[in-house]
Amino acid sequence: MVLALGGPAAGCHRPLAVDPDAETVPTPPTIGGVALETVVARLEQVISAAMERAKVPGLAVALIAGGEVVWVKGFGVRSLQTREPVTPQTVFRGASLSKNLVAYAALKMVETGALELDRPLADYVPEPYLPGSRIQEITLRMVLSHTSGFSALSADRGLVVYRPGTVFAYSNDAFRYLQWVMEHVSGKPLAEYMEENLFSPLGLASTSFVWTADYEDRVARGHNDGSEVPLYRPSQANAAYGVYTTAPDFARFITEIIGAGEGDAARLSRATVEEMLRPQVTVVEGSLSWGLGWGLEHGETGRSFWQWGWKDGYRNFVLADPDRGLGVVILTNGDEGLRICEEIVVTAIGGEHPAFSDYLNRWIGP
Repeated sequence: MVLALGGPAAGCHRPLAVDPDAETVPTPPTIGGVALETVVARLEQVISAAMERAKVPGLAVALIAGGEVVWVKGFGVRSLQTREPVTPQTVFRGASLSKNLVAYAALKMVETGALELDRPLADYVPEPYLPGSRIQEITLRMVLSHTSGFSALSADRGLVVYRPGTVFAYSNDAFRYLQWVMEHVSGKPLAEYMEENLFSPLGLASTSFVWTADYEDRVARGHNDGSEVPLYRPSQANAAYGVYTTAPDFARFITEIIGAGEGDAARLSRATVEEMLRPQVTVVEGSLSWGLGWGLEHGETGRSFWQWGWKDGYRNFVLADPDRGLGVVILTNGDEGLRICEEIVVTAIGGEHPAFSDYLNRWIGP
């Protein structure tokens, strides 16, 4: 796969390799029976109009078809002050896309025997994370499926407010607890562990939980109500919402899930991916559940896995259909970014998406 990621607001296609000695020419990629070029043309029109309507300063999008990244493009600007354009190399704050990466790494620790899905995480650490008996019951499966009982978001370590394993309650605090456990088990800060065991092996060269010098010249500044928010330059990881990434990097990560095989030192096996994408808890009866680290849709075209990001002037959305090999990654630097994501997803891969109608719209508001 070749991605020519150059030039301001540049788009790129996977080139179609043609063997002059072959009897037949390879069929150009299609999405739902529609030629890739047609889908791209529609996306370019829809995205530009939607960004203008919602006043989203900048956006980067990556499209997956046939289990490969086939198109990446930047739209708008990295900053309303500098007017520098978004390109495929532009880095965005991934916000809760952090959880998907950490979940993947934690499940790899299960494959290597460093963790167990259904053993209390408290067994792996020398001291209690929180007082009380409930913390002793929380397992990795519960954290990844948001059934740990942890509070949603607090300034400290949080609280276990529900009996573990009984209800779905989306929680940032639980992922910070998981980070604490993973750091104890690995003996390394999470940022270092993720770089060595996931980002570098998978070729995610622009993804990091800590600030790197090269981000300065290509970061998209977050915007709330048209004003730039202070730039977050983390020196240590936050497993819940701290990662920086690019659209092609995160799309590359998605292709590893779609195309999982026997696995290796960094990659999950197909069996583990199937468990990751198996419903663990019902979120909305008949339409939404949660797997291990991902939201799951059950719609007219089958199953899809998804996640959103929401933090300090950044709004992101990722959705993929593993059975059809389709996916889309959308990163934005505006607080209205999620308002336009459903239209982009439908234009890109079709279908109806209850992730919006049955869940996210309550966050987005009228």
